[in-house]
Amino acid sequence: MWTLIRRSARVNRSAVAGAAIALTAAIGMLTAAAFWLDAGLRDPALSATAGELVTVASSFIGVASLIAGLTVASTIATGLRERRPQFALLAAVGATSSRLRRMVVAETLSLFVVAAPVGALIGFALGAATVPLLQDAGLAPGGYGLPLTVVPVIGVVAVTIAVALISAWTASRRTFRVNAAEALRTSGVEPARVGAGRRATAVVVAALGVVAAGMPLVLPGMLGVAFGTMSTFLLMTAIALIGPIAVAWAAGRAQRLLPARSSSRLAVANIRGFSHRLTAVIVPFALVAALGAVQLSTNAIVAAAARDQLASGILTDLVGPADGDFAAIEGLDGVNAVTVLASQSMEVLADQDDDLPFEVWEPGTAGTLTTTGNIDAAVDPDVTAGSLGELAAAGTIAVSADALIGSTTGVGDTLTVRIGGVTQARTIVAIYAASLGFGDYLLVTADTAPGGGTMLVDTDDGRADAVRDHAAALGIPLQPPDVYAAGAPAGGESTTSSVLLFSLLLFALLGAINTLITLIRGRREELVLLIRIGATRPTLVRTVVTESLIATVLAVAAGTVAAIPAAVTAGFSLLSGWPDLPWIALTALPVALLVCALLTALITSILVVSGGAPRPASANLRVE
Repeated sequence: MWTLIRRSARVNRSAVAGAAIALTAAIGMLTAAAFWLDAGLRDPALSATAGELVTVASSFIGVASLIAGLTVASTIATGLRERRPQFALLAAVGATSSRLRRMVVAETLSLFVVAAPVGALIGFALGAATVPLLQDAGLAPGGYGLPLTVVPVIGVVAVTIAVALISAWTASRRTFRVNAAEALRTSGVEPARVGAGRRATAVVVAALGVVAAGMPLVLPGMLGVAFGTMSTFLLMTAIALIGPIAVAWAAGRAQRLLPARSSSRLAVANIRGFSHRLTAVIVPFALVAALGAVQLSTNAIVAAAARDQLASGILTDLVGPADGDFAAIEGLDGVNAVTVLASQSMEVLADQDDDLPFEVWEPGTAGTLTTTGNIDAAVDPDVTAGSLGELAAAGTIAVSADALIGSTTGVGDTLTVRIGGVTQARTIVAIYAASLGFGDYLLVTADTAPGGGTMLVDTDDGRADAVRDHAAALGIPLQPPDVYAAGAPAGGESTTSSVLLFSLLLFALLGAINTLITLIRGRREELVLLIRIGATRPTLVRTVVTESLIATVLAVAAGTVAAIPAAVTAGFSLLSGWPDLPWIALTALPVALLVCALLTALITSILVVSGGAPRPASANLRVE
């Protein structure tokens, strides 16, 4: 068995290398995020920002896990599909399906001999490298050292092994049912059809995607946006399921439109004849396009909504940084009251059944208010129930409607929270809607937060300009609320969000490029045969590059179609008008995908057609 596995790995080294790279990248990316999640949950040094850190790490792990699962599954399935003639030949000379399946499982597990330790080391390096980034965002204190423990590594490797084995087992079911004659026939052309079960699944998944895309119109705030974003991945799954049919149909229509002597006819014919193979290229690139489009769009929409809520919710005349001299501003002539709006990490006891033997604490972040005047004269986060003025009473809290979704808790009920390790029972006195601008919780504190937050200055009628000039003389910049809100979010938070999104896109793009290289290298026998019957090497390189570019264009179109519903419904749900989207980034992403596909296909195809004639894959294999 192990001799056969070694020979198989040597013969199919390009597919093995592709799968190993995908697994290593997945383990490295997820391990780095898991370190921060573990630190946020267990490290006392991060208690002040644990809630926000856990939220950021969990969100990143969720999206990265989905991308990693799709990338690993696609890479393994592609490698097994390219080896279908080999498996059929082994079955013809006596290898049973169970033995072949054990061989595939053993091959998959052997990949982790390299992928697990290398991926863990990459995770260690990435985790340590992100410390300054999170310090700039205020999620980690200065001088903090990330504890690199073995628990996150074990968890990530275990989950990745499970995903890889499930992918290999699922892909092998169809592969091992093919006999030698059918394998030779499908090596010349693939049937574009897909099974009835697969078509039905695509319809169901697409319907779920449409329903999820409409959830922002039903559910308020970020919960609806999260469901809308999920619709993108559901629609991408549906596209992947019916991909071969759609690709063959599009290629057939294009073939009729091309001139008889067009140099692109060979590429289009190949796309039509090998629609399953092209779908394996389209799906990873479409995933990058969809992820980039939906994240860039929704991030811009959420940021615009947060700015709108903040600008309309601040009732004072002037706003400035709270790290200035609070007492000096309060003593200026023309100042009525000064309020400091800051934030503080906390935990909230979740609603649960009495039968549970343990308590469930959910991390969160509370907005804290310290004021010399009336609270409801300083801020109005769109209160829908209760009164914000009652926050002045001890032991009270205001909660956003988003935080209470699925709960029967309301005004007058008690919410158990834990702040700084101290458990408190606070009475809900108000429920508000502007959670994007003011967070999920608001409470009053006696002292201002050290070194942070926002100062809200209420002035006498007609004295705002004079107060602003006096504050500027003291070195404290004050500005109108709408001008202040236009500058939100803070630079550190924006940088962190951009870096995390770039990391996800880079990870997904690596998987797409890896799949493209694996498929082109797997066509070496086909390309060499075409050379032997008269095709020139430049023609074959041109054909492969054209196929890859067409596949990338289709991928960008599919990804954009999958992302549009979530972006549109999020915009209608959160904004009264359409925001200014990052059009430069949205345009640069497809261009980058096309350039990456062009360079990858060009370099790989030149290397493949320039090599010598390959030895048949079965030549080095025999059943022991």
